[in-house]
Amino acid sequence: MIDLKGKTALVTGAGTRVGAEIALALGAAGMQVAVHYHGSQQGAEQACRAIEQLGGSAFALHADLYDEAQARGLVAAVLARGAGLDLLVASAANFDRVQLREVKQRDWER
Repeated sequence: MIDLKGKTALVTGAGTRVGAEIALALGAAGMQVAVHYHGSQQGAEQACRAIEQLGGSAFALHADLYDEAQARGLVAAVLARGAGLDLLVASAANFDRVQLREVKQRDWER
C-alpha cells in the first residue's frame, strides 16, 4: 500500500455524495485534503470538520469548474498552501436534466 501521509489531494465535488466520502477516506489515510465545492459549501465545511475529527487536515475551496479561470485558480489555491499537489480526484458532477430532443452543444460540453 502506498503511504499517503503528508501528501496533498484535491477532490472536486467533495461537498456531497461520493466526493465527500473519497475526501474522508483520503483524510483518514493521512492526506491533507482540499475539499472543492461549487454549490455545497455547507457539505464541504462538514467534510473538513469530519476529516479534522479523524486527525487529518482539510480546507474547503469554492470554484465553478465551468469557468476556466476559476478551475485554474482552484489548483493555484491548493499550490499556494505550499504543500504541492500529489493527487487529483475528479469527482465533480452535474445533474442537469435535459430531454434528449432538446439537447444542445452546451449540454454535451457540461
